[in-house]
Amino acid sequence: MENINLIPQEEVQYQAKGKAVKGTTIFFFLLTVVGLGVSGYLYYTHSEISAKVNDVNSQIDTQRNKIKSLSATEVVVRNLDKKYNSISKFIADRPHYSRLLSELKVRQPEGIRIEAMDVKDGIINYTGDADNYILIANFINSLLNKDFPGGDPELKELFAEVKLNSVTLDQNKSTVRFFIVINYDTSKIKL
Repeated sequence: MENINLIPQEEVQYQAKGKAVKGTTIFFFLLTVVGLGVSGYLYYTHSEISAKVNDVNSQIDTQRNKIKSLSATEVVVRNLDKKYNSISKFIADRPHYSRLLSELKVRQPEGIRIEAMDVKDGIINYTGDADNYILIANFINSLLNKDFPGGDPELKELFAEVKLNSVTLDQNKSTVRFFIVINYDTSKIKL
């Protein structure tokens, strides 16, 4: 037997449209629910991330304030370090003239009197008088003697050159006036 469809064609089209509208309505309703769910999840995640970011930013601000509060200490420490380095360099590089003068005193024979002494970097100008010419010669030889007994062994090569610039006999006092120039090694009197 054959099925006879007595429903008019317009009604069939109307029912098909109704089913299509119903299907798309359900589909869009489900799509809306899914969209709302995804939106809710994204909103929740964004809120959590924003809260964490705000927490981290507050911790960063706290640490920055701690660092800023230590800036005065940092300046003091840097200045102290510069001062320490300057003083250390000055002490290390300065010549110890007391060692130079004590070595001169040890090598100066009896009978020589110093009237004036001008100490410069590497040069000493010595003016004085002696009882005789031989004492002046002995003084010059003792300055140039590397194995001088009684001298500091570290300073045996301290005096590089000695020049007798002038020598005159003072007949009123029966003494010999002299002027000598002594060249010395400044590195020897630095510690």
